[in-house]
Amino acid sequence: MTSRLLSTRRRRRLPAVLAEVTGETAATPTLDWHHAAVGSLHSEVRALAPIGEREFLKSAHRTIAEMVRPVYALEELQAVSTTLAKRRGSCSQRMAVLEALARAEGIPTRVRGLAIDGRFWYPRFPAMQRLVPETVLLAWPEFRADGEWLDVSALFGPIGSMSSRSGFTNTGPETLFDAIGRTAVDWDGVTCGINGQSPCDLSGQVVHDYGRFSSRDALFAAHGQSLCWTARRIANPLLTRSSAHCPTNHPPRRLLAQTSSHRQRPRRATCRPCPLRHPAHRPAAALAACSRASPAAASRCPATHRRQSRATTAAIGCAGLLALTGLTGGVRGVGIVVLRGGWGRGR
Repeated sequence: MTSRLLSTRRRRRLPAVLAEVTGETAATPTLDWHHAAVGSLHSEVRALAPIGEREFLKSAHRTIAEMVRPVYALEELQAVSTTLAKRRGSCSQRMAVLEALARAEGIPTRVRGLAIDGRFWYPRFPAMQRLVPETVLLAWPEFRADGEWLDVSALFGPIGSMSSRSGFTNTGPETLFDAIGRTAVDWDGVTCGINGQSPCDLSGQVVHDYGRFSSRDALFAAHGQSLCWTARRIANPLLTRSSAHCPTNHPPRRLLAQTSSHRQRPRRATCRPCPLRHPAHRPAAALAACSRASPAAASRCPATHRRQSRATTAAIGCAGLLALTGLTGGVRGVGIVVLRGGWGRGR
C-alpha cells in the first residue's frame, strides 16, 4: 500500500510534457559545476580518464561510486557541491554529480522524467511501506557524448550487450547508481526478446513518462519532488544517516559486533551536563542536599533527564506524524507542550 498523502500535489495536476530538448552545458543551482569542489573533482577525473567523452563519463562514474557514500536522501535539488562536501548522497544526488562533471567537461546533458511505481522501493523500506509515495519521480540523465545521445545506463556498453547479465532488482545491497556500471537498466523494455521477458526489463515499473527536460532543475520545477516539503524536512536528516542498502541483506548487529575489531567506548556513568550520578548509586540524604542546593542540577539528574528525553521524543514523534498528515494545529499544541517542559516532568 503506497501513500498519496505525502506526494507533491503539483505533479498530479500538470500534464505530461514530451517535447524534445537539445541539452545544455550551463550551470544551474543544482549542477553548480563552477564551484571549486566540483572543479577539483573534474580535474582529478580528467587526469585519470582516457581520451574521449564516453571514457570520461565512465571514469567519472567510477570515481563518484568510490568517493560518495550511498545513503537515503530526499532532497532532489541539493547542490552538487553540498553532496561532495558531505561525501554521501542518494542515487539521484550522485547522478547529479555525474551530470555536473559532464557539463564541466563541455558535454551537454538533459534528463528524462520517469514516474516509478512506489512499490518498486518496498524492499528498501519494509517497515515504512505505507509512507512510500504512490510514485517516485526519477530524473534519468542522458549525455551528448561522441556525437550521439547516450542513456546513462548505456555508458558502459550498449543495453543489448549488457542485458545478458542479471538485472537490477532493488532487493540487494547494490544501488541503482552502482548497477549502471554492471548491467542494463532498461526502463523502455528494449531488452525483451521474442518471449517478451528479460531480467533487465523494468518497463513494468514505469507509471508515466514526462519526457525530457534541459536539466533536473527544470524537471522538478515543473512537476515537483516525490515528497512534500514537510515530509522532506522531517525525514531527510534521519534517512541521510542510513546506508542505501536493502535491510533484508544486512548481517545481524550481534554478528557485526563480534566481527568488529574496534571496541566500543564505554558509556559514561553520569549525564554529561549533570555532576550527579544515578540516584540508585547515591545516598538519599546527599541527593536531597544537592536538590536543595541546586534545583536546576537536580532537574538534570539522569533519572529526570531520561523521563524528559522520553517525553520529548514522544512529543516530537507525535508532531512529525501530525505534520505528515497536515494537522498543523496539533503540531502547534505538541510544540507548546515541549516548550513548557515536556510530558511527565516530576512524576
